[in-house]
Amino acid sequence: MLDPGDLGWDLQAAMCSLGEKAKVYSDIEKLLSFLIQVVRENDHILIMSNGGFGGLIERLLEGLESRARTT
Repeated sequence: MLDPGDLGWDLQAAMCSLGEKAKVYSDIEKLLSFLIQVVRENDHILIMSNGGFGGLIERLLEGLESRARTT
């Protein structure tokens, strides 16, 4: 999850009951890097945003395609 810092509530605290199942990032680059590393074939990814999310969807697809070409 991405916490842009201006939510008006504490996302990290809200997710703490999920333990290691939830990861909260304050930087989109770190979130993107994490996703590219951990996503595996047949995984399902749900991206919900009320904005462009820094082009995350397109950049994630490109990163995964790039990773697939090098493995």
